[in-house]
Amino acid sequence: MTIDVWIVIGILSLFYVFAIFYLRKDSFDGKRGTILVSLALLSLSVLFLYMTFSFPSEEGVGPATVPRLWIGLLLILNIYLIVRVIKGIEDIDQNEGDPLKTLKFIILMIIYIGSLNILGYFIDTFLFLIIAPFMLYYKRIINLVIISCLWLVFVYYTFMMMLHIPIPMGIFVK
Repeated sequence: MTIDVWIVIGILSLFYVFAIFYLRKDSFDGKRGTILVSLALLSLSVLFLYMTFSFPSEEGVGPATVPRLWIGLLLILNIYLIVRVIKGIEDIDQNEGDPLKTLKFIILMIIYIGSLNILGYFIDTFLFLIIAPFMLYYKRIINLVIISCLWLVFVYYTFMMMLHIPIPMGIFVK
């Protein structure tokens, strides 16, 4: 990473530390976790947005277009969540999380990312979109299969057919 990326990381870290100290007030009791996670995602989004400016520039749709769309959506949704939590509109789950379930989910994500080039995007994502919600106690398998298939059809037509963005196909297609 270049020095300017480290500067952005430093500024975002200072912002996050400031937010932690500010959120120690009693008025944010029960809301701190949600706000801090949203601020962390906001900070990462800003960092990733900054990194997209080093992508090759092209007229029209270029390599930075899709990441910027996702990042923009993530920024908007996190700001929206923070505002709703601070105003008291959003209900906060007061139950403690299950650290073992969190660890299992992180391991599942690492396996998903690690097997993308082996299984290919479509097989790997289909499995992930079924296993992840099932692991989080969503048991309607038919809904998971339908959502997974619809997502993969959307990705295929949007990214491969319309935008001509290469997607890892894995060892089974090569």
